Amino acid sequence: MAFEVEESGDLDLLFEGTVDKAELFLKKVAMELFKSVILKTPVDTGRARANWTCTISEPSTERVYSKTDKQGSQTVALAIKKADKAQLGSNIYLSNNLPYIGVLEYGSSDQAPKGMVRISMQEIKNDMKDML
Repeated sequence: MAFEVEESGDLDLLFEGTVDKAELFLKKVAMELFKSVILKTPVDTGRARANWTCTISEPSTERVYSKTDKQGSQTVALAIKKADKAQLGSNIYLSNNLPYIGVLEYGSSDQAPKGMVRISMQEIKNDMKDML
């Protein structure tokens, strides 16, 4: 089977908005993943939740011991606001540089015995399989 494109405008119509849609999809996936990770982070003082930082292009090296967010709402809002600035092709990072975040990820807390990043990643993968 062969198709013939008679005018370049035909291709323009076919792909119109594709980049915008792909960019929107990237942002939505990142936002859902980041929200899941942040809200699954165990809470004692709220310091671990508050130290999740969203950046574009390079991971954050920031670490703030004085900041807390037990509910996670402020941290989620900041991550979503930052992720919304991403463009297609850019890398979006969620970083947490507290020295004990790895220990929390690998089950030291009864609140998140299976971690938060690994389980959130698996949930997103499953959701994406359902969409395809």
